[in-house]
Amino acid sequence: MTKLSKAEPAAPGQAGAARGMLSIHARYYGLRVLLFGVVTAVVLLCGVSTIPGVFLSFVISGVLSLPLALRQRRAAQQAADQRRGAS
Repeated sequence: MTKLSKAEPAAPGQAGAARGMLSIHARYYGLRVLLFGVVTAVVLLCGVSTIPGVFLSFVISGVLSLPLALRQRRAAQQAADQRRGAS
């Protein structure tokens, strides 16, 4: 009876870098969308009408995402630098 071998891990390179970048961007934009949704819910529950409330939510969530998503932005920048070959 032969053992089934496990799949070899992918060699580091373009495929690994692409998966890493996709993961980083998915987390970053996921955080931004979640933050926008929460801010929109709070603004609309405060009684602001729909159109101005959505506009206000864009502004507030954009300002709040600057410090909250800093780690994801830095990780994306480092991954992009590594992909370009910069140190």
